[in-house]
Amino acid sequence: TIEGDVVSSMCRLIDSMMRAKIHSHMVCFHLQIEQTQEEIVSGIMNKYDVFAAAMMQLGLIGIWTQHPLVNGGEIKNSILTRIPEGPVFRDVMDEQTEWMTTHPGGSKEGLIEHLRATFPAFA
Repeated sequence: TIEGDVVSSMCRLIDSMMRAKIHSHMVCFHLQIEQTQEEIVSGIMNKYDVFAAAMMQLGLIGIWTQHPLVNGGEIKNSILTRIPEGPVFRDVMDEQTEWMTTHPGGSKEGLIEHLRATFPAFA
């Protein structure tokens, strides 16, 4: 019947419209998720850029490849001549590393002065 065909057509139209609406919502939701991910990535990249700029300003880029300003022999023979063998020697070497990290570009003379002031009993 004509009425049945009209009802059937209306049902197909409503079904089609609902599917389109659902698809539209899914696309919008997907775009919001992608945008949020992009915003997250952008925020992380901005924080990294600030961190990298600070590292450069502080002179810390490449510090992990830096060699000690004074070697163990120099410390024992001319800087801290009364230093005993053992764990305290490691403490002195660790102090050197810490000083070099907090004084990028610092001089050997500045380090020697610091070590003598930090370990006066061995100077």
